[in-house]
Amino acid sequence: LPRLCDEMGVYLLEEADIESHGACAQRNFENGGEYLNDLAKDVRFRDQIVGRTLRMYERDKNRTSVLIWSLGNESGWGENFVASAEALKEKRDGRLVHYEGAWSNEKNVYQDGGLLDLYSRMYPEQSWLEEFAKTCDKPVIMCEYTHAMGNSCGDISDYWKIIDRYPALCGGFIWEWCDHSVIKGKKKLYGGDFGEYPHDGNFCMDGIVTTDRIPEPEYYHIKAVYGRERDPLPPALPVFMSEQLDWRTEKGMPSSLVLGGRELLRRPAFLSVWRAPLDNDANIKREWLDYGLDRAYFFPHEISGSKAAGKIVTPYLQPVGDMEISCREENGLTVCIHARLADFVKSLPRFGLVFDLAATGGKVFWYGRGKGQAYCDKTLGTPIGIYELPAREMNFMYPKPQESGSRCDARYVGLDFGEKSCLLFESETPFSFCVSPYLPEDHKPHAYEMKDTGHLYFYIDYKMSGVGSNSCGPRIAEKYLLTEREFTFTFRIRAVKRR
Repeated sequence: LPRLCDEMGVYLLEEADIESHGACAQRNFENGGEYLNDLAKDVRFRDQIVGRTLRMYERDKNRTSVLIWSLGNESGWGENFVASAEALKEKRDGRLVHYEGAWSNEKNVYQDGGLLDLYSRMYPEQSWLEEFAKTCDKPVIMCEYTHAMGNSCGDISDYWKIIDRYPALCGGFIWEWCDHSVIKGKKKLYGGDFGEYPHDGNFCMDGIVTTDRIPEPEYYHIKAVYGRERDPLPPALPVFMSEQLDWRTEKGMPSSLVLGGRELLRRPAFLSVWRAPLDNDANIKREWLDYGLDRAYFFPHEISGSKAAGKIVTPYLQPVGDMEISCREENGLTVCIHARLADFVKSLPRFGLVFDLAATGGKVFWYGRGKGQAYCDKTLGTPIGIYELPAREMNFMYPKPQESGSRCDARYVGLDFGEKSCLLFESETPFSFCVSPYLPEDHKPHAYEMKDTGHLYFYIDYKMSGVGSNSCGPRIAEKYLLTEREFTFTFRIRAVKRR
């Protein structure tokens, strides 16, 4: 690798092969922020730690690509790393010396006594990074700052806004480049698939490219952020010619949409406040499951014509909130939903309706962000424009299946099933949408287990929460969660001819 980087002009921070994370954590996990320090302070390991550091130096000291030496990773701080840093300094080769382990989470200070040339942190909160950058006396680098596990990296744009403001901030490293699965035929296997113990599940699947080096959607978002891309001016909305649309409702929900004599729905539309959990939802999903959101549905207790009022309920638990829905003829079918969340509900993964379409193919065209997936905290590289894709290409299948394929900031979405007319969903306020053959409950532990459902679902969401990178990084920022206590979502469905 260093030889290739020499040739291609890629700068390296090269790290000694030292990590005692697993061993120390197993021995001392209850010992607060100091649990990693055992081997760093044990004189019996000094020769091994210093020796590995110097072998790294001797191997690559003549590589022009290497700018920074790192003493290791997640091994705590103690006399052994002091000796290791001093051994490198004695070489006087002019390169900087780095080690994140000098930071103490328990004491909230750096313990290196000025020996190291850089301050380093792993997954710092953005607020900490900005405050520290205002007064720090040497460069700061994030040796890891976003965790690219599954549908992820939603927080990097905000990090780079801070980095660009403060000269002391050098940037950071994404964990990591590629997934580490075992490919067996068409199956991608990970921890636990071989009957082994212990294992860490799919925690090895945290790259911006797959094991076979196919870019994941995060790759293009990162490329846009690093390239400092900005959204171009969006095109004008195109006026469509309306056609006759026949519709019926059941308990306030659209239950029948007939286009050209063809029924487009398999069943009435239904409420959706849940998503197939992301790897990054590992922590917050406990809160969402406590509310019962994975089983929530609309239960009307008052129905009048095409209007209904009721509760958002979940079995055996208190209602999540109140909801009213109405449908009316207005150059098509206008659907208006008003919701009030219960006080105990802090946030929702999403809020919207799902339409179970009778067709399983066709095309999707929309005005919004694209072509790739776009979430409220992951929009660069997906400018607002007019796009079209086959319905079956609207999702990305992660090796561990999870929510994917949503596009935010949409103003209309059209479904073209090859008829003379198309079905158009539109709103005066931007919304999110998704077209998928799967419901959240259809998702399995592995991609190869995902079978064709024979369905095509259209999700139209008032909002979808962002993705963050909380599988390892900090909790997703509140501004990217659906936290509104009360809101109204209005959209219109009509049959149109495309010009």
